[in-house]
Order: sequence, then structure tokens, then C-alpha cells
Amino acid sequence: MAVMKKIYFDYAATTPLDKSARRAMEPYFSTVFGNPVSAHTHGKDAREAVERSRIEIATGIGVRAHEVIFTAGVTEANNMALFGSVPPPSYGKISRPPHVVVSAIEHSSILQAGRYLQEMGAHLTVVGVSRGGLVDPDEICRALTSETAVVSVMYVNNEVGTIQRIRALSEAISRWKRVIGRGKNDYPYFHTDAAQAPRVLPFHPHSLGADLLSIDGSKIYGPKGVGFLYVREGIVIRPLIVGAAQEGLRRAGTHNVTAIVGLAAALRRAEIFRKKEENCNSSRRRDNKGI
Repeated sequence: MAVMKKIYFDYAATTPLDKSARRAMEPYFSTVFGNPVSAHTHGKDAREAVERSRIEIATGIGVRAHEVIFTAGVTEANNMALFGSVPPPSYGKISRPPHVVVSAIEHSSILQAGRYLQEMGAHLTVVGVSRGGLVDPDEICRALTSETAVVSVMYVNNEVGTIQRIRALSEAISRWKRVIGRGKNDYPYFHTDAAQAPRVLPFHPHSLGADLLSIDGSKIYGPKGVGFLYVREGIVIRPLIVGAAQEGLRRAGTHNVTAIVGLAAALRRAEIFRKKEENCNSSRRRDNKGI
């Protein structure tokens, strides 16, 4: 009887661990095992690994190191973006109840977070998409109110692959803010879930115009259970997890040093892969012109 060969097609859900990421992680399973906040040498070595990874990631996407907050994956990063952006009454920056805008084809970690906020008293607007799956910047602007705290639109859809015009959406929101007299760091914030982007598209937050951006390790041949949220300098979000002072008081809990190191390595490999694919595609286009 012939043995059936299994073929894996579910890479949008998760990917195997890249060999280079595994090699980078190995010392941190047992050799460098300290708590990064400890004052002794073991802690210092672990802390240096975390900060090296943060600097590498930040440099790779063209942002400042302190703008990168490590999380336990994209679900936490997405939740942090929404829950952290909605102000309590004491903030006084927008009137209550606050307002959240998301697209109809967001990942469940955005849609469910929006619905949970709605149950807690916030207003939620779910903006539809065209037949091609695109969000209309004008429709986003029509949904905005003076109470809107955050808008979230996914960069690359994990099920149908639609690529949103994130820059156009960002510019539309910025124009709306200028019209009503609000500045760059005022509400509403603009968030994008970019978990599916790194191996196929540039995702530098400044180029996209995103205030907040989420990335996940398991989508880019990195370890599971790790990711980060980019928070642009000047944007203030409340922590989702409180306790100790990790991540500049923005995300408490002992760092997963091993996974963070693997995330940085995987992101580096993703950038190399993407540039290689871009070069191949450019060559194909040049060759086709001569046919």
C-alpha cells in the first residue's frame, strides 16, 4: 500500500520554525536562563538579549527601540491596541462613551475585542468592504466621530489575502483630524494588524502611516506565543497586563527571552526572503517585456 504524503497548506495560520531562529534560541533554553529584570549577571545577560532583539527589530522596520512592545502574540497585541486606546473617563480627552471603528473582515482578535468594548458601553462601527474586499477610506471617514478612539484595519487578510491600502486609509484619517483641529498624537489612533505581511510586503509603520502595528512570530517562521505591538512615540495606551515594570510599564510579566530572540531572527529572515522575492519578480517582469 502506498503511503500518502502529507502536504501542508495552512501557512497563514502558522509556520514551522526556521532553522536560523532555532539556532538563535538554543542558548536561552537553559544556558542563559536568568530573569531579565534581575540585577545579577544571569539577569543582565538575559536583559541584553531582549534589548538586542528589540533594537534589531526596531532598526529593521525603521522605528525607535522604545516603540516596540513585546507581547505573547498578535492576539494580545491586537487586544492591547484596542483596549489600550480606549480612555477611561478620567482621561478627559474624548467624551464618553468612546467609539471604535473596525472593518468587517478583521481577525477575530479585533472583532471580538470591539464587541467586548461595545458590551462595556463603547460605540462600535463595523465598516463593510467592496466586492474585492477593500475598505473605502471615505467610508472610514464617514464613520468617524469626535469620540472615536481607534480605527483598526488589517493590512493583509489571513483568509482571502486582500491587501488593504493602509497608507490611503491613514492619510484619510489624518486629513479628517486636521479638519476638526486635532494633531498627530490626538484621537483617533490608527492601528493595523500586519501579521501576514512581513514575508510578502514592506511593513514599516512610518511608510504605512500607522500609529499602532501588530506582528506575530508564528506567521513568519518564528516561535509561537510571541509578537510585538509597535506604538508610535507620542501615542499613549494603557497596559493590558499590569504588575511589574517590564516594557516601560506597558506590559507586565517576565519576558519570554527565548521566543523574543527567535522572533528577531525570524523577522530578519523574513526581510531577506521578501527582498529576494522582489528581485525575482522584477527579473520576471523585465524578461516578460522581451517576449
